[in-house]
Amino acid sequence: MLTIGDVLALRRKELKITQKELSEKTGISMTSLTKYEKGERLPTYGNLNKLAKELKLKYDEVSNILENQKRSRKERVYGNE
Repeated sequence: MLTIGDVLALRRKELKITQKELSEKTGISMTSLTKYEKGERLPTYGNLNKLAKELKLKYDEVSNILENQKRSRKERVYGNE
């Protein structure tokens, strides 16, 4: 299963945009972008919206990936409740 970080990194590379360029266009720090792509942090919905627009992704699709990833992390931590 692709994570939100995988999707963001793959699309950024497809568009031949550097993290620095994406950072400048979205106002999201390079540190945050790196952590999103590495899966060390999940983007807020506001940042996800900025990224989706800049990377020409459908917000509904990427927000669903993010929700599934959050749910999966919660289940690993707390188990199926």
